[in-house]
Amino acid sequence: MYYIHHIFQHPSIYPVIHKPHHRFTAPVALSAQYATVAEHLLANVMPIILPPLILNSHVVMFFLFMALQVVKSTVVHSGYDFLIGSASAAEVQFSSVFPKMS
Repeated sequence: MYYIHHIFQHPSIYPVIHKPHHRFTAPVALSAQYATVAEHLLANVMPIILPPLILNSHVVMFFLFMALQVVKSTVVHSGYDFLIGSASAAEVQFSSVFPKMS
């Protein structure tokens, strides 16, 4: 997810695919899922579905992995630091800077 997210920051891709995600400048947990269709499929769905499929994981492990990834993404976008080393503060700063890009 990390690398795909940063690829979407490229100036030629950002306005078309990723800018709607940064419409929210304040920390809002649900903004983690606010994305264009292309971004949702490439950055939200594929990184969560592909690892369990490639590793042929048990269905319970697949759903556990998926649930943990959704919770992690929501927490990071919430603006709260629930865990030591959380990326929430970085996401808040990032979201307040990137909407200014055209």
